[in-house]
Amino acid sequence: MTMRHLVLPLLFGAVALGGCQDQSSSNAILTEPELAKGSVNPVGNVSGDPRPHCHPTTVPVALAPGQATQYTIFGELCSPPGVNPHRVRTVHLAVHGATYSHLYNAWPYQPDTYSYADALMKAGYAVFTFDRIGIGQSSHPAGTSVTIAANAYVVHQLVQGLRDGSIGRTAFQRVVLMGHSLGSITSLAEASTYGDVNGVVLTGFAHAQVGFHLDEVTSAFIPANEDPRFAALNLDSDYLTTKPGTRGSLFYNAPVTDPKVVALDEATKETATTGELGSFLSVFPAAVSQAVHVPVLVLNGQYDQLACGPAFSICASAAALAIEEAPFWSPQACLQTAVTPGSGHDLNLEPSAPTTYATIRAWSDAFVGRDQPAPACAPS
Repeated sequence: MTMRHLVLPLLFGAVALGGCQDQSSSNAILTEPELAKGSVNPVGNVSGDPRPHCHPTTVPVALAPGQATQYTIFGELCSPPGVNPHRVRTVHLAVHGATYSHLYNAWPYQPDTYSYADALMKAGYAVFTFDRIGIGQSSHPAGTSVTIAANAYVVHQLVQGLRDGSIGRTAFQRVVLMGHSLGSITSLAEASTYGDVNGVVLTGFAHAQVGFHLDEVTSAFIPANEDPRFAALNLDSDYLTTKPGTRGSLFYNAPVTDPKVVALDEATKETATTGELGSFLSVFPAAVSQAVHVPVLVLNGQYDQLACGPAFSICASAAALAIEEAPFWSPQACLQTAVTPGSGHDLNLEPSAPTTYATIRAWSDAFVGRDQPAPACAPS
């Protein structure tokens, strides 16, 4: 078997499957030993200020085409340390899940381990983290209007802002959507509907998950205005949050999780809406994902009880996950799958997060490109 047909490996033996790049490219897929050594392409043009260049911003948005831009999204665009931000060509647009904010992707506690933004910046990528519509410092429309379609259209406007330079004064040539859980559902809806990104990473997601643990998840929600954390916000009754003390059992592989992470998660938790919960099933038909014609990586934790099914069978290996996912994707998606050993649903907040980030970085180098576009993948 040639390198062209080898699969993208994950640390410690989990494997990613799918179409591969030409091995002569400088963006060739990293082998397992290279990943184990932390061998990610070095950041070029390093000089000057060693700190990341981060710019908090607000972006005016509408909830649907043709509507007024009467709402705002809070976000932060960060470029790699020591690099002229205007020379960075690829940005990862990180889309967090339900009841989280941008902090999921820019975790403030032990960021060397848990921060996705820090990890990708060290690898030479820009990262835009933001609070989805209805979350945190972004606007809070009526909860019924915050649907998956509205989320997708908001993300579409952010993609356009990153491409044309209206966000952060840098016009990026390539945009990667990196979603988690409901953020993966949003990312899939955006990529399928608007076709304006160069790659899609879906974490905490599998098409088969619609049949798993939905009752358990929905029973964990209460109206947000019943939780002291949100009492002062006067949110309408269509904004929900998790019951106090439930996040550890829902989102983590408890035996290995740092209790301080779970405590900070509880202290910074956010909301979801009835509009989102009532519309998320719209992205699961195969016709939606088959309309995505750019490279896709589906990456789950080994013990993700929300995405991986009874006894976590779907995530027993990357090969098992590939078998489940392959029928839903077009050949142009050059589907890759990966499983992070030891992780629960919240891959960013588990001790294994650096493994997750190494996998995403390797995939992004190989299938999208950092300084230069990656060669087109060969559809399987």
